[in-house]
Amino acid sequence: GKQVKFLGEVEEAEKVKLMKSCKALLYATRFPEITGHKYQEALMCGCPIILRNVGSANEFVEMGFNGYLCHSDEDFIRAIEGMEKSVFDCDAISKKAHEVYSIPLVIAQHVTLYEEVANGKKW
Repeated sequence: GKQVKFLGEVEEAEKVKLMKSCKALLYATRFPEITGHKYQEALMCGCPIILRNVGSANEFVEMGFNGYLCHSDEDFIRAIEGMEKSVFDCDAISKKAHEVYSIPLVIAQHVTLYEEVANGKKW
């Protein structure tokens, strides 16, 4: 329809602008997204996410706060229909995502994990 338009690859600034203006990131693939970078980008822009419950998706969705986690095609239909009635606090979504996924925090977490592995505490 006229509500969906394929844009292809876009520059970073344009991607941020688009993410901030859309109602949600719909990620309906049946294949697991290992890293969740697409989800993180959307959340950091304050964009709610609608994801299939595969891979790491359940680590990113806080039902009702930042989006919906779908277990079936019917869940996707309900989530999309529910977007018209949903009121997401996009500023709160962005703020929390920046707190959780900030580069300094993620680096510190990785360094800690690497030190634990190097010292035989984890593997």
